[in-house]
Amino acid sequence: MHSPQWLTCAPFYHRRAETPVKGRIALVGDAYHLFSPLGAQGLNAGLQDAFNLAWKLAYIEKDWGNPALLVTSYREEREAIAKLIATVTSKTTKYITATSLPTRVFRHWATWYYNKTERVQEKLPSLLAGLMQSYGPHAFLSGDSDDGLPQAGERIPHAWLPDGQAQKPLASLIHGTKYTLLLVKDRLDENSIKSIERFWNGFNRSRYPFLQLIIISRETAAWQRRVPGDCQLIDDRLGSTFEALNECRKGMILIRPDGFCALSSKLWLFNDVTRYFSHRRLDGTVFDLWGNLHYAA
Repeated sequence: MHSPQWLTCAPFYHRRAETPVKGRIALVGDAYHLFSPLGAQGLNAGLQDAFNLAWKLAYIEKDWGNPALLVTSYREEREAIAKLIATVTSKTTKYITATSLPTRVFRHWATWYYNKTERVQEKLPSLLAGLMQSYGPHAFLSGDSDDGLPQAGERIPHAWLPDGQAQKPLASLIHGTKYTLLLVKDRLDENSIKSIERFWNGFNRSRYPFLQLIIISRETAAWQRRVPGDCQLIDDRLGSTFEALNECRKGMILIRPDGFCALSSKLWLFNDVTRYFSHRRLDGTVFDLWGNLHYAA
């Protein structure tokens, strides 16, 4: 390229509002934060802001949750992510745009040496895509986690599931406004089915209208007619889900509407699910007697 007819410059900004939530105002995307364009982190963060905020607003609108979802959860979660991205993009920008001779020589050598390593090839795409971001185990919406399973506050792992003659990602099962209770078991048996039936009764269906149950097993043909009608039973004969869960033969994962893990266990402890929703005051209408009697946990 040569002989430019017109030149301009675009300065790199790193700015963040003091808080994303104040009163009835919630900020997302560039209204809340501005980062260096390197890695397209601002766009990804803005989309995640919107998704994080949208399902929580929906819960408040439907009386499934209370404003603490915004004041406590949205603010704390997105503030932590915005600070992390600002730190990463700031350091990356300084590293790439440095002009001193020693820095340029080091940058050339480091790029040549590290970019071909397995660690960089594996981690860098996930980092730039935001897949390594975590809200942590102490976040308002994070419950308990067992070792070897997705940890509360982290994204659920990727796995391919059969879909007719094709395949679909595990993440495609996550509904935009529903929690997902993922029940994984290598081989289903009578006790497994009965435990699901005891938990997913009419009372809990009404109590948790925002919850969907998905059961994944290697062999499902014998149990298709036994599971509750509104539960999904998926045959994972290739074992992609089990591989993603470190070959765990039985597990329970509660997944938030935005695809982050809420809690995980190597046992099907349905009381933990009930306790999780109760402690966070997430509850739907259980019954409506005479049009105005409601149950709330």
